[in-house]
Amino acid sequence: MTIELYHTAGSTCSQKVRLTLAEKGFPERSKDWVEHEVNLGKNEQLEPEYMKLNPNGVIPTLVDGGQAIYESSAIMEYLDDVYPEPSLMPKDPVLRARARAWIAISMRCRRRLSACPALRTCSRRCAMPSRATRNSMPTLTGFRSASSSTGG
Repeated sequence: MTIELYHTAGSTCSQKVRLTLAEKGFPERSKDWVEHEVNLGKNEQLEPEYMKLNPNGVIPTLVDGGQAIYESSAIMEYLDDVYPEPSLMPKDPVLRARARAWIAISMRCRRRLSACPALRTCSRRCAMPSRATRNSMPTLTGFRSASSSTGG
């Protein structure tokens, strides 16, 4: 089965999917998955051929086994379901809910992933969580550690 990823290098949503592919054991472009760079400046995401894959005309789009999956968070969940090891989400329901909350906060950010409120700073368009909320948010490493100790 061939995994194909239609993406753009600088896109935060594309970066999320590439990070997920790497976590799932598919780190190398052209070896582990087929890369299709979409030029947003030329509106390639709106061309009829691409719109057949993704009727929303956005990136990224993942094609796996002939099935197109779009929206970065849905792609991440799909990859976690289809390629379950290593799991991206903890098995413990409370930790899983916290991970989903972290993902929701990060999705509010319109800038690079490194600028999301869950990681450090954020653009004005993002709702910055309170200091108490930020201090209570476990890091991804925290999720992974907790996940390992709870069998997730």
